[in-house]
Formats: sequence, structure tokens, C-alpha cells
Amino acid sequence: MSRLSTRLTGAYLKQVNLTRATLIGMDLKRVDLIEVNLNQAIFDEDQIGYLKDKYDLQCARVLINENGEIMNYEEYCNRK
Repeated sequence: MSRLSTRLTGAYLKQVNLTRATLIGMDLKRVDLIEVNLNQAIFDEDQIGYLKDKYDLQCARVLINENGEIMNYEEYCNRK
């Protein structure tokens, strides 16, 4: 899995391909992910809490904080 720097605040990411990127633990609250390819990108549950209302995460994956399991976003939503 690819790993990005944890400092993305103010980054210009328009049309960036983050397919399969591991974004776990990164502060993405002030990062614009519109038009970013998030296919199979991995987020943690805390990030999902603030990203779900802003972006289409249907193709993303989620790290479950409690047990370290990674599942697709749809499965995660069905469990909640």
C-alpha cells in the first residue's frame, strides 16, 4: 500500500489519483477531495465521520479502529 505524508492541509489535489492510497490517520478536514479518485483508498473510522457528508465514498475502504479489519464502505455502513 502506498503511504502519503500526514500533512496535507492546503494541498492542491484536484484530479489526483489516490487509488489504493492509505490515508489512515491523516487530518483531511481542510483538504478538498472533490474530483479526486478515491477508489479503494483506505480511511479510518474517525475520518469517515467527517468525510461521509462531503464526498462519495462508495468505492473507498474503512479501517475498523476496534479490530484492525479493513472493509468496503458499503459493508461498513451496513454494520453501523
